[in-house]
Amino acid sequence: MSDSYLDLARRVLLVERRPLSAKNILETAIRADGLPPHLYGRTPHKTLQARLSEDILNRRSRSQFFRTDAGKFFLREFLNDPRIPEEMKCEYPAPRRSLQLENRSVLSVSRDNWKRKFDDKLLVKADVFRENIGEEDLEYIEVESLAKQDVFLPILSFVLVHRERSVLSYMIGRLRSASDPLKRPRSIGFGGYVLEDHRDITYDAFFGVLESGITILADGTGMPLEIAERARYESEIVPRMCVISKTHLGDEAIFVVADYKCAEEFDPGRPNLSFTGLKWLSSSNMPNDLSNYDPLSWSMLCPNSQEGLSAFPS
Repeated sequence: MSDSYLDLARRVLLVERRPLSAKNILETAIRADGLPPHLYGRTPHKTLQARLSEDILNRRSRSQFFRTDAGKFFLREFLNDPRIPEEMKCEYPAPRRSLQLENRSVLSVSRDNWKRKFDDKLLVKADVFRENIGEEDLEYIEVESLAKQDVFLPILSFVLVHRERSVLSYMIGRLRSASDPLKRPRSIGFGGYVLEDHRDITYDAFFGVLESGITILADGTGMPLEIAERARYESEIVPRMCVISKTHLGDEAIFVVADYKCAEEFDPGRPNLSFTGLKWLSSSNMPNDLSNYDPLSWSMLCPNSQEGLSAFPS
């Protein structure tokens, strides 16, 4: 089913052959007497911008649109057009919106299922998890329901970004003017809850876990689209372990730990979009105090970390 707003944007951009804001797209359509009556309203430009942003967020490289700057949109089909100036082809990574989990369902496994498959182990290899956990063992549980029960464990992605013998860390949560950044916990795992939206029929995304990890990592650090797509579809994110651990809020969850070797052409240390306090931790120069790290990060950074769970795998 076509979307009238997206169809309108495509028609205008095809004619204008330059990036435009949602407001400019509508103004151009009105001047050309090409705005359908049912699209008139009090703030149609906001609706159009929301439609374009949602299409880019959900479809990524499969969207026919991309951003060239904050609030400016262009057609992806022009990327290979030699008549279009190169400065109009640079993709702008939009700031990541906070993931709204209210009324959302997240991937979960029952404690009984885990115990039946893995006894009392708190850590299993990722391939063992895949061999023993099937679709029949997975459920999507609403976040509010999870908070009120102790039957299911949510599954979270936990992607470690490596460069040589270093791992990338960041501050958890958003920095507010009244907050003390020294009191905010840190983590070495990029990712979060796994939603049904993270399933992808085009590649094996480990039940959506790897898609969750790369989406949150890419959106939060401004990773260029081509690098994120390469990581997504060329198996550059490698799941290693599944661990039952506490989150920084104290709730238990199943974390799927995966490793990603940071692309040389991407510098996540530059001013970022969502993650604050980005810092490389070297295996040869660790901080003396790890108490401000979330529980799983702390376990992985400790010198005596459990076998296979080190932040710096050999």
